[in-house]
Amino acid sequence: VNGYIKVNSLPPYLTVYYNSLDSIVLNTKLLRAASFRRYDKSDIQADVENNDSKKLKIHYFNNTAVGILSGTSNDDTQPVASLTVETINGIRIYRYLSVGLGIAYDQYNSTATLPFFVSVRGDILDHIFTPFYFFDLGYGSAWDTNQENNGWEFIDVEGGMMFHSGIGFKMYSGDRVNVMIALGYKMQKTVYRQDWGGGGERVTDRSYKRLSFRIGIGF
Repeated sequence: VNGYIKVNSLPPYLTVYYNSLDSIVLNTKLLRAASFRRYDKSDIQADVENNDSKKLKIHYFNNTAVGILSGTSNDDTQPVASLTVETINGIRIYRYLSVGLGIAYDQYNSTATLPFFVSVRGDILDHIFTPFYFFDLGYGSAWDTNQENNGWEFIDVEGGMMFHSGIGFKMYSGDRVNVMIALGYKMQKTVYRQDWGGGGERVTDRSYKRLSFRIGIGF
């Protein structure tokens, strides 16, 4: 126990003040060892302020990652591994909780999306090497990257809700710079409109469901 002892503490008991001057009473007969040094009021106040500052530290953070998406969708296309890139900027409230805004680029077969989202994430352990969690929720605009090859068929793609969640591992180099790998589940909704002209139209709601694997760097 580290703390402060008032001069009027008398044996066999000592009242120790710690953590912003919360207190605990100790029986000196049960102490194996103790060390003391003299504090004045300015020393105590400085230590109290230092302890309080450790409770809440707000920092800017950035996470940037690149990876692949692989999985299924409710259309007739065959799923293939495709590219995903994202960057997130925000504030780290505690090491265990950060909140930010992000933008990503995701490729799903011939459809590409540009999600804007809110991200909640944080470390699980207070170690150099730690697992971490993340939850992302937002809206992804979408377009057809193969439009010029569809000939007479006009295709319009509308975006929809995006959800992404998972866990990963992070290794710190210094206080804040880190590298990470992450595995997650990502779902992107879109609306696919096909127009053959002359009033012929088909509207399809599509849900792209993918496993994501990413590597990245943060600070």
